[in-house]
Amino acid sequence: MVINGIFALIKLIVNKSLLMNKINAGDFFFVFPLLVASLFIYQAISEKYRITQIEKNGVHVIGVVQKVKFKADTDKEWTDYEIKYYDSDGYKYTVSNHFSTNDMRYHMGDSVKIVYQKNNPQQAFIDSKVERNYPFLVSLGAGFACIITALFFRFYLGRKLFK
Repeated sequence: MVINGIFALIKLIVNKSLLMNKINAGDFFFVFPLLVASLFIYQAISEKYRITQIEKNGVHVIGVVQKVKFKADTDKEWTDYEIKYYDSDGYKYTVSNHFSTNDMRYHMGDSVKIVYQKNNPQQAFIDSKVERNYPFLVSLGAGFACIITALFFRFYLGRKLFK
């Protein structure tokens, strides 16, 4: 439903007759960031809902850290983790993740809480506040940044550039 509305709005903007006659460039720079913001906010809400459903209906198990690997980037250092866990049928799976080295959480052999879907044990995540909230907060923050950009274009920069 939200996606249909977004596509309808894009179609409305792209339609040449409407774009040339009624929407000026300042309005476009207001509407486009709002479209991007709506996509980010939709992504944030759907990701939060997905994680909440997995957490509520999923299977909680304990995994063991099997591999810890340090990686250095140009300005940051990361730690990659591989955590082995078994589903309720006894099959072995691995979940991987990485964190900032400054935020090193786990060592070899540590026990870690894992949550996976009953019907899809490969789709799992580490049961921590960071894992549950990070994708939601990043998408939500990007959405709000796009809204601020749209308002900036509309009420400040748009008045100066598109008079």
